[in-house]
Amino acid sequence: MTTRKSGDKFNKLTLISNIDGSTDKFYSTDRVLFLCDCGNDHVAILTNVVRGNTKHCKKCTSVWKSNLHKSHGNSISRKDADPDGYSCYTRWQAMKRRCYKEYDSHYTRYGGRGIKVCDRWLNSYENFLHDMGLPPTRDHQIDRIDNDGDYTPENCRWVSGLANARNKSNNTIISAFGKSQTLQTWADETGIKRETISMRIKRGWTPEMALTKKK
Repeated sequence: MTTRKSGDKFNKLTLISNIDGSTDKFYSTDRVLFLCDCGNDHVAILTNVVRGNTKHCKKCTSVWKSNLHKSHGNSISRKDADPDGYSCYTRWQAMKRRCYKEYDSHYTRYGGRGIKVCDRWLNSYENFLHDMGLPPTRDHQIDRIDNDGDYTPENCRWVSGLANARNKSNNTIISAFGKSQTLQTWADETGIKRETISMRIKRGWTPEMALTKKK
């Protein structure tokens, strides 16, 4: 039988003495007095403490359980009370689905080509919220600066839905006048419909002609 003595530490509990005051011998079934790291005394059966079934005093156990079930406040239960927070939470969930769930309609463009969510964010919405903050508006989406990179704090930012659409891997990039931009960006700058620009280029027009001729 392993000898236990005063001062032995088990998780957050330090063995002090038996309830009857004896400190010479402890048996596995004894109810023993411990001192918790929080400063409170706690009486427990020695076996339960040694095996790790009891790790701290009742007060600490209560706090631990409370924190375990405490919501970050942005889940569906808070949808109406905090729509901005809920919007952020759903974006975190969607980010993970498109990287790891093959049934997701966007999986082929994300998880299917090796895009991952960093370990810091994968299982912790709190870490994601801490690093990214709430989106400025509910229209804002998560954008990866490097479209071939993973979802990480260094590679992500909040952008408007329109800006994010322009960063998609399936966007058409047109090079003209010494710079390369998406078809939509050229359309915004020139005032020519993107469909018109696209049709002109398919017909063999040079990019410069397609972007300058009004009719």
